[in-house]
Amino acid sequence: MDNAPTRPSRPGLDDLTHSLDIPLERIAVEHADLVEAIRRRVVEGGPVPSGTVPVALFNSAI
Repeated sequence: MDNAPTRPSRPGLDDLTHSLDIPLERIAVEHADLVEAIRRRVVEGGPVPSGTVPVALFNSAI
């Protein structure tokens, strides 16, 4: 008898790529507090121009 939990079905391609369809400008407006929190954690010790999002640095930590 196998007591391992069943795995959920794989997400569809549309679900996986949904975030890629959202323009960065929209994310910056709708989630400004989150963008600022990421900016503070990733880019410390130096001024960051407004509108700059350290996506590459953030993603490299995943």
